[in-house]
Amino acid sequence: MSVDNGYMSGDNLQTLAESTIAAYIATHKGEKKHQNPLDESYRKLSKSDFIYHEEDNTFTCPGGQTLNLVRQSKEGDRVYQGNTGVCANCPYQPPCCQSQKGEARTINIPMTGNR
Repeated sequence: MSVDNGYMSGDNLQTLAESTIAAYIATHKGEKKHQNPLDESYRKLSKSDFIYHEEDNTFTCPGGQTLNLVRQSKEGDRVYQGNTGVCANCPYQPPCCQSQKGEARTINIPMTGNR
């Protein structure tokens, strides 16, 4: 079986490891990094600007804040969010936090999506 990296998740890898299926999954093909470094532009921050930490299932933003898992759907979709107070004092806040309500940055990861 050959699949794209959208299928690279802990549950899928565990299932494949326990099966007799020979599987090939594309790795490191996630969201492309911006060509313009963050510090040299006024662009909005994208998911690719955040670092995922598999060991504790969190993301770290360019400002150093940890975004924790705040909810997960039955289908496996996940939402990570930072702390509003930390975001409010971050130099990256204007291009990062787009909430009309002033909430902290969130990252949405669909079950079959890229990190």
